[in-house]
Amino acid sequence: MLFSSSAIGQNKSTSCYVQIINKDTVYRNVDKPPVPKEGYNSLFSIIKNNSVIDNESIEKLGISDVSILFEFIINAKGSIISCSIVEKNEFIQLNDIILNEMMKIEWKPGECDQIKVNSAILLPVNFRI
Repeated sequence: MLFSSSAIGQNKSTSCYVQIINKDTVYRNVDKPPVPKEGYNSLFSIIKNNSVIDNESIEKLGISDVSILFEFIINAKGSIISCSIVEKNEFIQLNDIILNEMMKIEWKPGECDQIKVNSAILLPVNFRI
């Protein structure tokens, strides 16, 4: 399983994009993206323990990797406001509790102009077969 931490990029010049989501101001493309306090391995462990890959079908079709794309909205204090699955390959089955488990992860908040802000990141997770 590959875990990509290529959250929306960092720039030296501020290019933060503000969006209103559920009455909250949320920044995208922040200068410093949020990261899990315990590192990405904490998320990796939750995903690994709550997913099943249909290896047989993947092998028959000759597919070499499958992926999931998560979106996290992290508040300025480092708590998750929301976590959702944006895209998921049909060969990946997830336990119903996976998003609830992810909501428990504490984060270092994202920053825009050196100020901690509510921020949204997209997090791709790739499984190589």
